[in-house]
Amino acid sequence: MKLIYCLMKPSANSLASPDYADKLAGMACEVQMVTDWEATGTMLQGIGAIITPIGVVFAAFIAANTFDNWKKQKVTERKIEHAENTLSATYRVRDSLRFIRSRGLYQDEFLRADVELQEKAVAKKDGPDADNQRLAMVLVQRIRETEASWDALAEVLPFAKAFFSSDLEQALESLHQQRWLLRTYIDEYEETEHQTDRWVELRRIMFANLDEDLDPISEAARNAIERIEAECLRVLRSR
Repeated sequence: MKLIYCLMKPSANSLASPDYADKLAGMACEVQMVTDWEATGTMLQGIGAIITPIGVVFAAFIAANTFDNWKKQKVTERKIEHAENTLSATYRVRDSLRFIRSRGLYQDEFLRADVELQEKAVAKKDGPDADNQRLAMVLVQRIRETEASWDALAEVLPFAKAFFSSDLEQALESLHQQRWLLRTYIDEYEETEHQTDRWVELRRIMFANLDEDLDPISEAARNAIERIEAECLRVLRSR
């Protein structure tokens, strides 16, 4: 107000004029308005300086949270997929064990066994020992026919511990080992004297019922399958 008054240097008559008072009030308002806008701009700049880093931090938080959610979703999807593959491979091996140890023996199986024994120039045995040899070859060929099932089980092993637990990994390993254990019994049977106690025991194991009998292979396989089912079905049913 003082600055305006000095610049205008009003006369005594103008001071008494009503118009002068109105002009002076208007100019004061203009000066006041300019002062208010400058203060507002400064204030907004200050607020902007505070809000900008907050916005950056908030955006980073949202991005990180979105990535974490995406990652968790992908891990869950892979876990479900692995559970499906594991369960499928397990049931294939279960069916393979049933097939290998089936008591239903067919003539064409013995014919194929004879052909392979001849091709490999295996010394042919006589009498009851020849029957052992032929039967052992039939079972070995059955194992080879189910090779794809055992390979499928081996493929799911590497990720069992990563996606689930060491218990699932051990159960899968135990189930997979039953093929080699069965092959060991078959090889021993071929060399065991006919109708001895050991011969009878080996034959019982080779043709045991997977779902009911209390032989080493059946019990180990059932236990492994139950553990695998418990882990995988829990994941699949929680979808």
